[in-house]
Amino acid sequence: MFNKIILLAFLYIAVVSALNTSLTFKYANVKYEETNEVQILSINNGTLNYIIIKSEDDDKEGIFRLGIQHKYQAYCNQKCKIFAKPLKNTGVAAREIIRFIELFNPYGKKSLIKYLAGEDSTTGCVNNLSKIQSNDTLETVPVDGFFYTDSSSYNLIKNFNDVAIKFSALEEKTPLARSEWIKFISVFYGYETYATQVFDEIEENYDCNRLLVKNNQHLLTRMRVAWLSRVDNNQNLWIMNDSLYKTELLKDAGADVLTIRENSVDSLHKVLKKVHFVIDETETIYGDNAMEEFYKNYEYTDESSREDVNFLSKKNVLTIDGARSSTNISSWKEDYLIYPHLVLVDLIYWFHPKLPVAKYFRFEIKDNEYDNHYWFRNIATDSPIHMTSDTKCPTEIPEILTQTVCISLKGFSNDYKDYSSFDDKKTKFKNYLRIYWYFVAIGGCIVIISCMAAYYLYRRKFSARKMKGFTKNDLDYAYESENITNHQFYRLEDEDDF
Repeated sequence: MFNKIILLAFLYIAVVSALNTSLTFKYANVKYEETNEVQILSINNGTLNYIIIKSEDDDKEGIFRLGIQHKYQAYCNQKCKIFAKPLKNTGVAAREIIRFIELFNPYGKKSLIKYLAGEDSTTGCVNNLSKIQSNDTLETVPVDGFFYTDSSSYNLIKNFNDVAIKFSALEEKTPLARSEWIKFISVFYGYETYATQVFDEIEENYDCNRLLVKNNQHLLTRMRVAWLSRVDNNQNLWIMNDSLYKTELLKDAGADVLTIRENSVDSLHKVLKKVHFVIDETETIYGDNAMEEFYKNYEYTDESSREDVNFLSKKNVLTIDGARSSTNISSWKEDYLIYPHLVLVDLIYWFHPKLPVAKYFRFEIKDNEYDNHYWFRNIATDSPIHMTSDTKCPTEIPEILTQTVCISLKGFSNDYKDYSSFDDKKTKFKNYLRIYWYFVAIGGCIVIISCMAAYYLYRRKFSARKMKGFTKNDLDYAYESENITNHQFYRLEDEDDF
């Protein structure tokens, strides 16, 4: 009987654990609490709270909701909004949010997203759906949740304020913190367990590749990268947008950022002479003359200005439009927040192309042809463009989300010689010494051992030569003198005795 009770207790614990939707945010600036009735998400240090009701029981008159608001008035006295899960008519105000919701979309069913605010997209989850216009309100567009970012239109948010949900991932400083907002979104649809599983896979893969780069700096050349865009063709200003996020991402990929803001062509060119790669994020018109447009945007308008510019001679110019829809819409905005581990791998492969290929991070570009890059393309070498499907929901990327995408160093020696032309003689010597230190150490040991052996042989040979210089009488006299001196009955007389 006692054993049965113990078994039932364990079964009860297992069931409770399986049903438990409690979330833990490791990186994102989100506070989460849970009760039997509601789940509470707090952002901006608790100044904005979202209370999500687990079951509204067909409360058409809103009595249950009013009771919840009264019960949790400690939160609502600051600022709170109440929602019933799961959301059924979702509106989205920015492309960056689409992929987060798209992951919870039931396969083979209609999209969870019903309305998009005026932007084109690269996924079938929102294409051909109703678009929200600037004059729309809840009366014309009856959504029960409207996700927005700070970059969204203020008037549009005001029109949907009662159901507006702020998506603050863009305010986070690190790639993993932004990606973790998948957990925030999941609460509104009841996919907390799945979101936690997906993020754990993302985190594990991201850390695997980040640590591989960090722990193997003696093999991997430290890249110098400028990630810039020209603000306006009519003025000289080149800046690094979203600098905190990109600096962290580039650092994890084994790179250093050399510039954030330049307003002089001469100073810009001086800085760019030192870089291995330029990532250009300038808004562009897609076509076959991408490099000519790059030369124009960065004022390399004549051949003389391109002389002795290593990143140009080595053809290391990346853009973020490597994955596009059939209508030439780049998927970068939709992808980079939620897939940081894949973006990291993409960058690492560009910086270190001789690394072994991860079998899961390969995308078909033509019949029986594969490429290991996705969002970034090299316009200087015309690297292939991946055409994403406008009809799939979700897109093909989630198929590898839970796969192990971790680069291996097996068979890789080093890659500094491929980039040595970017450095002066002193830096070259320093880096080669850092990479090949073990050869120097082994060579030093061989030299020391050889010197010691030579010295030992020399001493033996010198001693033998000295011995050869004595006659037989000299050796006999020396032998007799030693015997007489040490004889126990013989005593030398002092000089005073004579």
